Amino acid sequence: MGKHRCLVVVDGYYEWHRLPAKPKQTYWITPSEDSLMLLAGLWDNNTKASGQSIDSCTLITTAANSAMSSIHDRMPMPLVGQAAQLWLDPGYKTEQAVELLTAVDESFFKTQAVSSYVNNVRNQGPECIAAV
Repeated sequence: MGKHRCLVVVDGYYEWHRLPAKPKQTYWITPSEDSLMLLAGLWDNNTKASGQSIDSCTLITTAANSAMSSIHDRMPMPLVGQAAQLWLDPGYKTEQAVELLTAVDESFFKTQAVSSYVNNVRNQGPECIAAV
């Protein structure tokens, strides 16, 4: 993990919450301070037998904090301040980097229910994050 850490920069993410006997409700989740989020991730590059190089990445998730647990049992791991800088430091050992993955405060995220319009990949634009 030490040399393949990355940050995925996002302004928010979607989460789907299953409701009893109803369609899933989609939520747009953003930082409370309306800024960008830096999500902890890992990247890798693999070469197929054909010689084709494939880059991939994954987000690190953690158990949802109490503010998010009513929507989903997991959430991405945001890193703030110096933790984000240290996460990217190749000299920072894996054991140290893992310690950076601590829960964010309950007030870090804000959530808003959005319409199912976003569920179609052909739909783009501000309508995808309009509150319902």
